[in-house]
Amino acid sequence: MNDIEQLAGFTVAVLAVYSSVMNWKVYEISRILFYYFILDTYSSILSKKIDILIHHGFILMMYSNIYIFSVSKEDFLEFFKTLLLVETSTIFLVINRVITNKKWNIHIYVKTLNSVGFVGTFFYYRLYYYYYYILHHNGLLEMYVFKYGNSLVAKNIFYFNTYGFYLLNVYWALLVIVKVCKQLNIGKCHTTRG
Repeated sequence: MNDIEQLAGFTVAVLAVYSSVMNWKVYEISRILFYYFILDTYSSILSKKIDILIHHGFILMMYSNIYIFSVSKEDFLEFFKTLLLVETSTIFLVINRVITNKKWNIHIYVKTLNSVGFVGTFFYYRLYYYYYYILHHNGLLEMYVFKYGNSLVAKNIFYFNTYGFYLLNVYWALLVIVKVCKQLNIGKCHTTRG
């Protein structure tokens, strides 16, 4: 990733989290994110990052659901305010990439603290928070299906998007666990990927 892509990813993640936490211009920020995802999808195609393409595919499908199923602005904001917090871990991920790629002479404690921040926010927001507030019984997914899933096709599209996105995060979580095991020299962690 080049410096501009790193800066864009960091800026978008910070805007997403700030917008969600402060309930500030969520609709406007979500539109900026939409265009960012389109540009980053193009970049992912060029760099052949399949998992990022899948990630952006799910996000773009979630955006398209808003228009296809005429989701109200209030329901859209509620869903995306929750979804934006998932980007919290991206802030730490981008910082880690910049530190690593630039080979900056940064104290090991800062690198470790950033890594702990990434792992903690990844597992909390991408797995627990997303599951609890979106997928859990009576979560936002059920509200969407109940209000807008007036056909079997609509229901399946909602389920496919939200569970597919979650499963991709579970896959990434397994990669994170393997990497942490390797760094801590715990057991024999094997994977076909980095």
